[in-house]
Amino acid sequence: MDFNNIKIGDKAEFSVTLTEELHDSFRLISEDNSAIHTSRSFAASTKFGNKIGYAGFLHALLSRMYGEYLPGGTSVCIKQNASYPNPFYIGETLTVYSEVLSKSEATKFVEIKTEIKNDSGKKVFTGTGTVMAVFQKHETTPLFQHESDIYGADITEALRKSGIREGDTLFIHSDIAVFGKLKCRDRGLLLDGILNSIRKAAGPEGTIVMPAFTYSFCKGEDFETEKTPSTVGILTEHFRKQPETIRSSHPIFSVAADGPKASEMTDTDMDSFGVKSSFANLVKLDGKLVFFGASVHSITFIHHIEQMHGIPYRYMKTFSGNIIQKGQASPAEATFLVRYLDKSVVLDTALFEERLLREGKMTEVGLGAGTIKTVSARDAFETGMKMLDENIFSFLKEPV
Repeated sequence: MDFNNIKIGDKAEFSVTLTEELHDSFRLISEDNSAIHTSRSFAASTKFGNKIGYAGFLHALLSRMYGEYLPGGTSVCIKQNASYPNPFYIGETLTVYSEVLSKSEATKFVEIKTEIKNDSGKKVFTGTGTVMAVFQKHETTPLFQHESDIYGADITEALRKSGIREGDTLFIHSDIAVFGKLKCRDRGLLLDGILNSIRKAAGPEGTIVMPAFTYSFCKGEDFETEKTPSTVGILTEHFRKQPETIRSSHPIFSVAADGPKASEMTDTDMDSFGVKSSFANLVKLDGKLVFFGASVHSITFIHHIEQMHGIPYRYMKTFSGNIIQKGQASPAEATFLVRYLDKSVVLDTALFEERLLREGKMTEVGLGAGTIKTVSARDAFETGMKMLDENIFSFLKEPV
């Protein structure tokens, strides 16, 4: 999101139930202990009949609207007019409706009309605010909350603690849902904030790589490099669609990359896990595997180790279809080391992860309710090959 994306007529809404706890929290903040807000017996003797909510609480909802929804980012209200046509009460659900009325390119001001209604549809607030739209979103936008802690720009610090350095090539598996409650309701803003934190940790000379796997040929579908969506998470698809990102042409295990080594990472042949796969490229470039909230069980790289070692519980299978680039379709075949379906081939990465951690090759850093784990691709490859030397079934739940 930036100022150019804001359009007259843009709308947003969210709802909040005014609980006794919320009401009392606002009392503690404001130190307004007037009887109309705090005494049921006094309020019963007035025309309101019960304790009424604080007008200031409604302005707190405006702050949330302007900061998280419309226009979002780090936007700041500089002027607000308001009227309160009806009281509101504890237990009611309040819905905030906002709409952009105008915007000024010169001042970056946005005029936003807001109505707040209760359960029965009665307006408890109407007003128009002038908001200064500032989208320094990546540095300050709160992204996650776990318990009482809110995480945003400090994600970069956690990534650095995990061993990431400027100039690194990073292959990132992600699960952003594990860190805590999402604080940013704008999906684009949330994903951009995470990407910016990763980019900052890697620095301008770093290269970011994410899986953009589609399994297209396995499903009997053509693969369109520019359009076929990634099927392995919303962050990977968001990253794939960035204008500076390039994508490999593998119809099963494509990757998206951005940075000085993006071309080298995406220069692959049609063997999914072979010597010119993106996984082999990561080893050659001395890259790192990063599990950003994701379990180590998601480590597709492990199949590259299996193929290079020559394990007996998988076999090479060829899939065919069309690869479409810039509207031009070309027939192609891709090989994929697949498991035997008539055997109980169940991947188990627990021993692999345990050994990497025990030998100090993998770092683990907490972030909210989740973790960031990092290991160099070379260390992962060498350790994995040794484990298969010792026990060819090291990566399986049980021998087959």
